[in-house]
Amino acid sequence: WIDFNDRDNTVMSFMRRDSGEHAVIIFNFTPVPRADYRIGAPEAGRYRVMINSDSPQFGGSGHNQVDWIETEGVGCHGRNQSFHLTLPPLCVMALVPERVAAQLAPGNSGPSESEEAGVPTLPTGASSARP
Repeated sequence: WIDFNDRDNTVMSFMRRDSGEHAVIIFNFTPVPRADYRIGAPEAGRYRVMINSDSPQFGGSGHNQVDWIETEGVGCHGRNQSFHLTLPPLCVMALVPERVAAQLAPGNSGPSESEEAGVPTLPTGASSARP
């Protein structure tokens, strides 16, 4: 978990890991956008917004659509880096580091064995390890 205690804003965030890579998943369970919201980031850098369920393509409002989010050197949730963002209403967002987004781009090395079997995975390896 990154944060599952924000009852006042009804926001929850966690990290998914696979073979040393990660994705950050953020939920805003209310119909209220959350401006100036800060969430701890696992590492410094630029993250690609891979999924934003508030996107018009998913029937959402399209509030504050961004493709990339850069971390800031501000500590939050026990981490040295954080995201400073506006969370759209009633959304789930999935963020991946820039290097992972590049691997997921068209023209990468192709699907992994898991993807060929219909199981989505981060494209970095076969094992799943927890820290």
